[in-house]
Formats: sequence, structure tokens, C-alpha cells
Amino acid sequence: MAVPAPPRRRGVTGHRIVFVRHAESLANTIGSLDCSVPGPELSPEGFRQAGALVTDLPEDLEELPVRAIWASTMIRAQQTAQPLAEHLGLPVRVHPLLHEGDVGDLHARVDDEAHQALEDLFACWQMQGELERGAPNGETGHQLLGRLRSSVADVLADLGSDEPGAAVVISHGAILRLGLARLCDGVTPAYTLAHHLPNTARVVVDVLDPDDPPRLVCRSWAGMAR
Repeated sequence: MAVPAPPRRRGVTGHRIVFVRHAESLANTIGSLDCSVPGPELSPEGFRQAGALVTDLPEDLEELPVRAIWASTMIRAQQTAQPLAEHLGLPVRVHPLLHEGDVGDLHARVDDEAHQALEDLFACWQMQGELERGAPNGETGHQLLGRLRSSVADVLADLGSDEPGAAVVISHGAILRLGLARLCDGVTPAYTLAHHLPNTARVVVDVLDPDDPPRLVCRSWAGMAR
């Protein structure tokens, strides 16, 4: 079936990237700050959420063809991508830099103190801009941002400059909230601090200019128009 030309408001390239936070993992069900690779699998609810992406995602695409599905090295991201990949007949492409941030000494902790420490660190990144900070023995904000920037560059290079198309990128909450606020117009660090990404929440980003640095515009954040 012929694919209609996308609206001109998508900009020069017509490309779109839909970033998706992974579905619920077994670690999520117990509040574990698990940053291991490949890490825990999806929970039963997570598998249901992953399956629902097949019917939920088309509204974000506006009939653009999906040219690639990317996931992190973490099994929860790959399992989230699998039903959509099977539906579209595409492979899940694993990118080595899309994984969640390394929280160092907070890894696998479930206590309130650890969660508060991570929330305080994220607030420091987003409100004070102190990206040089990180959890003890963990990654800094600069490292997370650098990984996402490199990942996005690879996704854009793969999309190319020919016919308009879309890529779906399955990643993780902290790296997406930190990085997209700095890579995209239309969304700010303060906004992403206040607006978490639930499991399988989507961020729709249009590519106005793919050159280095690319110009990206956030069109919606977890279902809310920007």
C-alpha cells in the first residue's frame, strides 16, 4: 500500500524518531535500581505492555514507515521491542550505548534512601546543570548525555536522507529524560524533571535537520503535546 507523503511540518527530512521507555521489568516490580547488563527480564505485565505497543505506536507515526527498531543491550529493552519487530518484519538492532545509566553503589538497592539519592542527583543535573556529578562509582550526567548523543547520531545516519521514515528506539527512563531535554527543542530539563516516563511511554521527536549537530524537535512527551 502506498504511503502518503508526510505533512511538511516535519521539516526538511520528514524523519521521525519515537523513543520508548522499556516495559515493566521484574526489577521495577520490587523497586530495584538494577543497572546490570543484560539485567532482569520483563514482568508478565511488561510483556503485555510490549504487545500493546503494536497497536499503540501507529498514532505516533502518522503513516511514516518504520525503517529500523533499536534497543539497548539490556534484555528488558530488547523484549519490549520484540513484538513490534515481529509485527513489522524488522530485526531488533542492539545499540551498545542506549543502556540505562550506571548508578554505581546504588545498583540493585530497593530502599528509600537509595531512591532519594538518585532523585536528588537527577534534580541536580536538571535544575543546576551539574552534569559532572554522578552516583558514587557511577556514571556522570555528561557520560549519559554523550552516550545518547552518539546513539542518536547513529540512528540518524541509518535513516539517511532519501525518503521520509521513522525509527523506534527502546531505551530507559533516566538517559532519555536527561538527554532528550538537551538534544531537542520543545522540552527542557525542568520539564523532564517534573514529568517522568512511565513504562512504554513514548517521546515523539521530529528531525528538522540531520546534520551535526542535528536539529530535533519534541512533538509529544508521554502522550502530552509539546
